[in-house]
Amino acid sequence: MNLQESIKRIIKEESLKSDLIYKIKNDGWFDVSPYVGGDDNLKKITEIHNSLGFMKLFLDLNDGISEQDPLMRLYKNDEGTNVFILTMTSNKETMIHVNNDIVYRPLSLFLETDSNRKKEYFLQKWFKEKYGVIMFIWNLQLFTSNDYLGRLN
Repeated sequence: MNLQESIKRIIKEESLKSDLIYKIKNDGWFDVSPYVGGDDNLKKITEIHNSLGFMKLFLDLNDGISEQDPLMRLYKNDEGTNVFILTMTSNKETMIHVNNDIVYRPLSLFLETDSNRKKEYFLQKWFKEKYGVIMFIWNLQLFTSNDYLGRLN
C-alpha cells in the first residue's frame, strides 16, 4: 500500500469514527451499534472503552433556559434533543434529569453493570466534577426523548 492509499484509508476511518460519534450523541449507543456489528465493534471503531470516554461525548452540549419553565436549564445535542435537564427546586436544590436512551442505559456497557446504584453514583461524581452540581441520588430522574421533558424547548 502506498502513502496516498494509506492517507485515504486513514481519512475514511476518521470520517467514519466522527460520523458514528455524531450518531451516538444524537440517537443513542443502542441505535447505532447494530449497524457496525454490535457493541464491541462500536467501542473499537470509536475508541470509547470506558465510562469517562463515553461521557466526554456530552461535554459540548448546547445549553439554554427552557421557554416553558425558566427554572430549567436544558442541555441539548446537535439535533436539539434534550440530553440533560437541570431544574432548581423550591428549596434551592438541583433536580437532574438524564436522557435514559442516550446516556443512562448505555452507561451499563461501560460500567459493566446493570446496577442503577453504580450508574447513579458515577453520574453523581460526574455532574459534580463537570458542572459543579451536587446531585443527591433521589434527585436523579430519567426521561426519554418522547416524554414531556424530552420535548421541552
